[in-house]
Amino acid sequence: MSKLVTAMKEVHEVFKEYASKDGNPNALSKKEMKELMQKELGEYVKEQKDATSMNKILKELDEDGDKRLSLDEFLILVSSVLMARNPISC
Repeated sequence: MSKLVTAMKEVHEVFKEYASKDGNPNALSKKEMKELMQKELGEYVKEQKDATSMNKILKELDEDGDKRLSLDEFLILVSSVLMARNPISC
């Protein structure tokens, strides 16, 4: 298995691990998102620990308005964090 496929599977597994905590493995609640961000992305998002920041992130990413992050919405977060921390210069 390639490194990229392995990485994508790991991202999906992390999502499912946190999303499943409240019984719905298909979406992250605000509480689950906050825990995931603090534990898994802590060194990347240190400044995003307060409730206001979490609410803002959830509102911006929650495209369907259900107050949860689907895998698609979560992947936008992951790619945004990656791009912010590792800008690509052309």
